[in-house]
Amino acid sequence: MFRGALSISCFDYRRGLPVAVKCARAALLALLLSACGFQFQGPLSFPALTGGVWLQSARGATPLRRALKEQLRLAQVDVRSGPGEGVAILRLLEDESQESLVAISANNLPTVTEIGYRVRYSLRLGSHRLIDERAREANHTRAQDEFRVLGMERENEVLREALAEELAWQILRDLAALPAPAAEAPP
Repeated sequence: MFRGALSISCFDYRRGLPVAVKCARAALLALLLSACGFQFQGPLSFPALTGGVWLQSARGATPLRRALKEQLRLAQVDVRSGPGEGVAILRLLEDESQESLVAISANNLPTVTEIGYRVRYSLRLGSHRLIDERAREANHTRAQDEFRVLGMERENEVLREALAEELAWQILRDLAALPAPAAEAPP
């Protein structure tokens, strides 16, 4: 049989399985996933943030604030530079990371450390408190090689940024779960 660019075969010579078997496997997998209730997560919608959001933080540009601002922007939420009419205020009450020593070696060198990131936040829209005060925390425990000391500070910084991105994603899911605010009745 000619194995040129235009040849059509019912047999995949590289894998040794007929193409029909591969298609049947893919169809069976799709059927099983849909039968168990699996659904792809679509884009998040933010009905409570239609007027935009202002990030208020006393600590300035922290990894969490940067990650949250970027993820809100990617979700097409208008991130404002200040408060205004109809703008939700997301206050980052606590935004800090810490590193703690879990175990040391017989030579008094760190062998296991834990990096944690903690945030407390609230959300207001006008006089309404949409989220009173909520806390989230993310931790990463890792073993350290006492002979591989160079680059550890940079590695810790990368881990802090990854934890901040995870917390920002958790906050986004909380914001997406909020219903649209009820219209205020005129007096």
